Amino acid sequence: MAPRILKTPQSPSIAEIRFAIIQYLLSQTRSSAREEVKLGVYRLLGHQFQDVRWYELSGNNKPRWSERTGWEMDLLKKRGHIDNPKRDQWVLTPQGKSIISSSQCI
Repeated sequence: MAPRILKTPQSPSIAEIRFAIIQYLLSQTRSSAREEVKLGVYRLLGHQFQDVRWYELSGNNKPRWSERTGWEMDLLKKRGHIDNPKRDQWVLTPQGKSIISSSQCI
């Protein structure tokens, strides 16, 4: 079993990953593919993924930072903050846009 990723001062929190997903989608003028969103989050938070365990490959042969970002996208979709109206097209919902302007927890 792979070691658990511990929260360190150099690691982003789950809330920071969620907020970065929303920030990235807000900056786009069109829908984005899942991998584009993940890379956008990495561009925003990559400097915080300093724990080497974030780069270990998971069971699906992806780095852990990519897998965690995908999980958080799924959670944001369940909460109604983002949506994928068509296969591999991710967009921000009005509810997701309201998070940026308020201090709601995500």
